[in-house]
Amino acid sequence: MDVIDNQINNPNAGMQLNSTAKAHIAETAKWANFLAIVGFVFLALFVIVAIFAGTLMSTLLASRSPMGAAPSFMLTITYLFIAVIYFFPLMYLYKFAQKAKSALRADDTHDLQIAFQNLKSVYKFMGILMIITLALYAIVFIIAIVGGGLAAMMG
Repeated sequence: MDVIDNQINNPNAGMQLNSTAKAHIAETAKWANFLAIVGFVFLALFVIVAIFAGTLMSTLLASRSPMGAAPSFMLTITYLFIAVIYFFPLMYLYKFAQKAKSALRADDTHDLQIAFQNLKSVYKFMGILMIITLALYAIVFIIAIVGGGLAAMMG
């Protein structure tokens, strides 16, 4: 109630956070920091696996495949592309955690604004990625239906 009373008495005060909201933000920042750091560690491992899997695959396939090392190169490029895509939400999540902690420590509204800007970027990035994924699924689904229809007509 103290926040509402303060806003009624001082309408220029804007939104203020009570201790419960600050505790929720602090806990969210801790979990976001944990997830971002673990994500960066797995991202580094993913890049290492991408490089070594491509190298290993090219060694194994170079003499057996008519295409030579091309499949392994494409595998490495695909994995590195996925790693680059995965980097951005992790970076935004990490920035959110750092700025949220900083804002709570210093009681700084500007840092809190930047923290939530980064959190918004996490969800915006993931939303755009979901739209792209759904569009690709729709395209594949349409191609499958058309291909199945053509195969049924010819067979």
